[in-house]
Amino acid sequence: MHFTNFRVLLWDKGPTLAGLWVLSLFAKLAIGTVVPFFSDETYYWAWSLEPQLSYYDHPGAVAWMFWLGRKAFDFAQGERWPFVLATHLAVLPWLSLLKTELKSNQVRFWLLLVLIAPMPGLSALLSTPDVPLLFFWGLGTWFFHRALSSGKLWDHIGFGASVGLGFCSKYHIVLLPLCAAVYLAIRRAAAGSPVPASVRWSGIWVAAASFFVFSAPVWIWNAQNNFDSFTFQLKHGLGETHFKPQNPIIYLLGQVALIFPTFIPFFIKEVRTHWRHWLSLWALVPMTFFFATSFKGRVEPNWALPAYTAVYALIAKSTINPRHLRAVLLVWALTAVTVFAAILMPQHFHWTQKTRLRELSQYDVLLPAMQTYQPFFASSYQMASALSYATQQRVCKLHGMGRRDHYDYLPECIPGKKFYVIFRRWDQLPDWADPQYVRGRHPLSPEFDVVEYVRP
Repeated sequence: MHFTNFRVLLWDKGPTLAGLWVLSLFAKLAIGTVVPFFSDETYYWAWSLEPQLSYYDHPGAVAWMFWLGRKAFDFAQGERWPFVLATHLAVLPWLSLLKTELKSNQVRFWLLLVLIAPMPGLSALLSTPDVPLLFFWGLGTWFFHRALSSGKLWDHIGFGASVGLGFCSKYHIVLLPLCAAVYLAIRRAAAGSPVPASVRWSGIWVAAASFFVFSAPVWIWNAQNNFDSFTFQLKHGLGETHFKPQNPIIYLLGQVALIFPTFIPFFIKEVRTHWRHWLSLWALVPMTFFFATSFKGRVEPNWALPAYTAVYALIAKSTINPRHLRAVLLVWALTAVTVFAAILMPQHFHWTQKTRLRELSQYDVLLPAMQTYQPFFASSYQMASALSYATQQRVCKLHGMGRRDHYDYLPECIPGKKFYVIFRRWDQLPDWADPQYVRGRHPLSPEFDVVEYVRP
């Protein structure tokens, strides 16, 4: 397989690819500075206030990137810029690989798809662990094919390092070596398609050692904290004790919606025709894995995000009509414009109050209470992190309230004898707090009350 130099990649055969890439980059950098952070993003931002090797909910890369954003881009939502940059850099290894797999017009269609599709394109504007995961997934795929082609030691080290740093981003990166193993097993079993001589046990051991070196922060943090993060993630994905038939159905419907319904027949046709091809396996392995786990727990459709770069490559490679592609791109573009308009002008889009867009402003009503009631605690990590970002100062979630999260590891989130906590009307005190010591409950809004608690 021929590998294109990244420095000249975008300018090969004209500036079209470069123009698309640069236009998308600058457009998303600009949009990213005006779109407020969602509560999950402010939660990861709050992590960056206490840089650690790793965290309870996810590994540390997302917090490290927020820390970099706070230091390098000190303006409104500037912390989002490292994520937008990383998402666009993640495209380059794939372009290098796909220019030998697809025709030039197919490569351009693929680039448009991954830049404009809801995932991974528009998700570049969300500062989540998925962004560094996608970056190291693409880089690891590039090093894997280089290792197959050359057998050089540095390519094996690069593959292991990419998986290791991906493990510091999101645990889902373990599916990348699974993709590689399935691909090599199929090549070994297929007549006339042997495993390349460059694949040796020595290279595999070198890649494994590189992985453990570069993923060391995650292992160290978990060893120091009773492997809490590993346990949480396993229970999060496989923790349900009773099968719920709606879980796999919702997962499959989510995949159809995210990829786009009219693209599915072309994707299936391409996979059936070329199921041994590495692109098919890079698409199928993550999607099949999460479909299987949906029988053991609730699976978010976006967990299969690493598969979509390969999915759209297969769709671009198929005999799909260019008009069809352009129509889908137009639908996505119009949807994105509508969502952005609703974010920036919510007073004209009342339906946003019934969607996740509501969380962009739902805690604003609590800001005055923070000045009146001290010491002040939030009742959820979403509330605490949103208020922290709004005020640029630490706001704690009350220790032990709700599910376990990052705030339960912070000593400053353990209250003294007297404190105030913001409640939703349906919230309950944590187990350690005796209700008899509640001294008052004052309404702040139809949804929120402030509870005064004084213990002996």
